[in-house]
Amino acid sequence: MNIAMRSGSGGRATSATFISWCFKTAGASASEFNPAQATFVKAAIANKDAGTGGFHAQPIDAYKPKVGDLIHRNRNGGRITYKQAQTRSNYQSHSAIVGERGSACCCP
Repeated sequence: MNIAMRSGSGGRATSATFISWCFKTAGASASEFNPAQATFVKAAIANKDAGTGGFHAQPIDAYKPKVGDLIHRNRNGGRITYKQAQTRSNYQSHSAIVGERGSACCCP
């Protein structure tokens, strides 16, 4: 999935800028908020493991996303697993907010 970079975005995808704004607006702490998507996912996994923080990650095969949830995935053929994402924040990724559920969207 190629994501165009917006001028003045510091090389970050426009989606990362929007998701980061959503996190910050929702009250993310400094450790949870980061414009690099893999970095905030790593923090959300750590929150889940420790039972702390306002944002928790779940493996996609262990949780059925709901409207308003964030889905995070690899980009450009990456193969970083949930387990690997616990310790890594240097991979290309993409996140999106679930806007609907059903057969015509990404999360049936």
